[in-house]
Amino acid sequence: MKLKIILLIVILFGAFACYSNTFEEKVYYAIEINGVLCGYTESSEHIESIGGENYVRQTVKMYIMLSLFGSEFNTDMEITSILNPDSRRCSQLNGELTQGTISRKFDVKVEDNKAIINSSLMGMPKTIELTPQILFGSEEVFSKVKNAFFERGAEKISFDVLEAIDAEIQNSTFRKIGTENIELAGQAYSTIIVEQHNNKTGVTIKYWVSPDLDYYAMFEILNRKIYLTDHTVVDKIKVASMDGSILVKTNKSISDIQSIKYMKMKVEIQPTGVNLTAEDLNVPGQKFQGTVEDNLIRGILEIEQTKYSGENSPPFPADYSDNESIQKYLLPSSSIESDDPVIIDKAKQITKNAQNSWEAAKMLSK
Repeated sequence: MKLKIILLIVILFGAFACYSNTFEEKVYYAIEINGVLCGYTESSEHIESIGGENYVRQTVKMYIMLSLFGSEFNTDMEITSILNPDSRRCSQLNGELTQGTISRKFDVKVEDNKAIINSSLMGMPKTIELTPQILFGSEEVFSKVKNAFFERGAEKISFDVLEAIDAEIQNSTFRKIGTENIELAGQAYSTIIVEQHNNKTGVTIKYWVSPDLDYYAMFEILNRKIYLTDHTVVDKIKVASMDGSILVKTNKSISDIQSIKYMKMKVEIQPTGVNLTAEDLNVPGQKFQGTVEDNLIRGILEIEQTKYSGENSPPFPADYSDNESIQKYLLPSSSIESDDPVIIDKAKQITKNAQNSWEAAKMLSK
């Protein structure tokens, strides 16, 4: 659950890490979640000489106050990017996210048309081949979008984008869906509204783009609204509850959840982060009848609990060294310290009498 929230925060952050190239003042965005002003970002830039060449060093700081199930967890994030001053293409990115007691770091460096990605969410670095047609960094994406819709008069366009958090190239389609005159921080802007649809994850973001700005005027993703403001936003934020993003009320109350063996539900769901088909929803223990159109699920879900008896369980300890497909799940990572000698010794102690992997799993669970 916490990982999902972290990734949503990172998606938000990547979208509004755009800044004016005037180098004169900080730019602020307000962040509203479920209609509550709960956070802000602060952006700044300066010219820096690297290897005899001038680059732009951009720093974006974000702070959000959130609560989940009654517990507060504030979120701090800072990203530093090195940008080409003309194309606004990113060549280096370093970021750190702290959310409650969890801290995550990530960095990307481009060398010889290769992006080398390190992240505490991954077990090891990943290298991705880049071409000039593959965009990297929200600044370059914004530059291309503004050029396409204002200077070339496009109605729809697609780009391949390096998504650093997912460590892969993903295709997004941008289309013009309207125009609107808006007022933000005491300034009036004539904007076009552009919708971005990530064709891999299904995530949709709506942007308000003005010809007078070198960054987005406003954008929306899920129930989050981010818009230009001024420095006074720092003193106005308050805690927003994430419960509404995680929980959905139904017309039935179930007192003993553990006793549920079968459920039949009429659902309408708009998932985010994955594109689904009706076939994806028919899996062991679950049946689906209905439609999935534009990633909107409408129909009947039947879920029946089938308990595993432990039959044909692998031996314990099991040897998975010849199974390449699961090796990445066996590596230690942040908060999963499987190489810690204290944890290893304790696990051996708990499972010393296990006859198979099923018994070992039950012992560890208890």
